[in-house]
Parts: sequence; structure tokens; C-alpha cells
Amino acid sequence: MKIVHIDELPVEERAPRGRPGMAKRSLIMTGEDSSRPDNFSFRIMHFDDSGRFSPKHRHNFAQYYYVLDGETVFGDATLSAGWLGYMPEGVFYGPQTGGIHSIIVLQHGGPSGQGIIGYDQHSEAFEALKKTGSFEKGIYRPSAGVQAPAEQDSYEAIWEHVHQRQLVYPTPQYSGPVNMDTNAFPWTPVEGAAGVFIRSYGAFTHCRYGACSYRIEPGAAASISGRGMCIVLRGEGVVREEASLEEGVFRKLTTVYVEAGEQVLFSPTQEAEILFLGLPSLDQISELPAIDSDANAAAA
Repeated sequence: MKIVHIDELPVEERAPRGRPGMAKRSLIMTGEDSSRPDNFSFRIMHFDDSGRFSPKHRHNFAQYYYVLDGETVFGDATLSAGWLGYMPEGVFYGPQTGGIHSIIVLQHGGPSGQGIIGYDQHSEAFEALKKTGSFEKGIYRPSAGVQAPAEQDSYEAIWEHVHQRQLVYPTPQYSGPVNMDTNAFPWTPVEGAAGVFIRSYGAFTHCRYGACSYRIEPGAAASISGRGMCIVLRGEGVVREEASLEEGVFRKLTTVYVEAGEQVLFSPTQEAEILFLGLPSLDQISELPAIDSDANAAAA
């Protein structure tokens, strides 16, 4: 178990790498080893009205978006507060636009085992590529004389710079993004846990990791297990890891990372709502299967 309070973290203001628009970002947590296929990056982003734009693109990792406030647009879908999006690996989504809004972003290595590059690797590659080309509206274009495609998605160019090989996308397990209005899901009592209610949003991919929310009344306690992030949307109280008896406090936007095999207990002093975003564990992630590069080219 790892506890992080967002109000104790520095806030960074910058344009998203290679994409227009200004944002304030709190980097909450990343995996400790970027070479692992279960690596992740978790942050909260606050966008102003300076023209955020990201073109239609795809990734070789999976990710969640949760809208805290405002509205953001993903292609034909407009997501407002309480909407949760799951973006499977290999699936095209976007373009992304939006005015003033705040979102939770959890990017993570998906079931194909390709992982996700680390934050430092991403930053170093971005700065290196700026010396050999330019980024504009989410597209990287190399300078004249540079041996590279005429244009690429910015993340794809960064990934290939880090790995020094072509990015081959995994075959999508879904036809597109999965967008969920969490406010439309009913609260269901958790059997054997008085005062605890759950909203279940589904399990994703053959790895069967999922997302849900818990509502916990004062004096009750909710036990949460399975690898993932617990984000406190409201309330405060005490959380402890049941095996080690490690304990800490939680409050609004506290994040508690639960590792595979751990079980944590949330005991609120005022009604609490916890968003749980599940992550695939290392033993669930398959070895990278053979990928048809011709099919990738056709899909693009």
C-alpha cells in the first residue's frame, strides 16, 4: 500500500508534450521500473481554455480518464463530471478538445505486455526530437534530411526514439473507447458489509481487471483488494493495510495504491466515496503475441 495526498504535491504548469493547450499537472505516482510491462503513470490534469487539442491517435498501452469537473470532448463523445473512459490499447480515439476541465489520467501497460515508457524517458526523447524536427498539434515532423517518416503521432515518434525500433500496435480487443456515466449506475449494497455500497463499471480485456466505486457510511468499513488505484472523491478517515497493519489517513483526492495480493480497509469518519481503477497484475499480462504489421498499416 502506498498513500499519496495530492495537496502535498507540487503543481507543474506546461503545455502537454507535443500537443497544444496549457495544463496544470500533479504527477501523483508512477511505476518504479519503466521496463516492466505493468508500468503505469497516474496524474491529475487541470486544463484552461487555451485551445487544448490532440488529434485522433492510438497507443500501445491502455488508460483511464475520469472527469472531475468541466467537460472534455473525445471525438463524438462529450464527457462531463462523473464520466469514466477506458481507452484500450491499439484503439483509435479523439480528437480531444475541451475548455476548462479537470481529469484523472491513469495510463498503464495493457494485456499485450508492451508496457509504457517512463516519464523521464518520455521527457528526454521529446527534447531530443525537438532538435531534429518539430511538434505541431500532436504530430511530429522531422526536419529536411532526417531519415524518418514525413509525419508521425507525437507519442509514436517518442516511443520509437526511446526503443530505436518501429512501434507495432497490438490488435485491439475492443472496437473503440468505453465511456461510462458513473452517475447512472445504481449503488448496490455490499453483502456482509453494512453501510458499504458499490457501483461496478465492468471488467476489461482477458486480464479481467475492472473499475468500480465504493460509498462508505461513517462507522462502516470497506475492504478493497486487487491491484489498482483508490482515489478518494469525497470524505475522510483512516485506511490500513490489513496484513501489515500499516495505517494512514485519507481525505479528498488522496490516492492509495494497492498492490496485487494486498487488502486495504477504508474506515471513514464522514461519508466517503472511493473510485477504484483496477490495473492488470504481472501474472495476468501475456507475452507479446505475434502482430500482423500489414494489418496495422491497413488500420491506420
